[in-house]
Amino acid sequence: PKTPKPRPISIKIYLSINMKVKLSSGYEMPALGFGTYLIKDSDTFYRALKNGYTHFDTATFYANEEFIGEAL
Repeated sequence: PKTPKPRPISIKIYLSINMKVKLSSGYEMPALGFGTYLIKDSDTFYRALKNGYTHFDTATFYANEEFIGEAL
């Protein structure tokens, strides 16, 4: 007999900018982060800060440290 092919499932998750997840260390981390990969100006990052974001995905590879530094 053929094994039935697994069907994809759909799950809706609603995140709020204030939601946090508890880490195994006991610390909490924001559940929603702001990606900075495509940021090429300080205004975009500044608006994210003003709108309540506290968790930012950054990397040296993105080469936008200057813009993020200006906004901070």
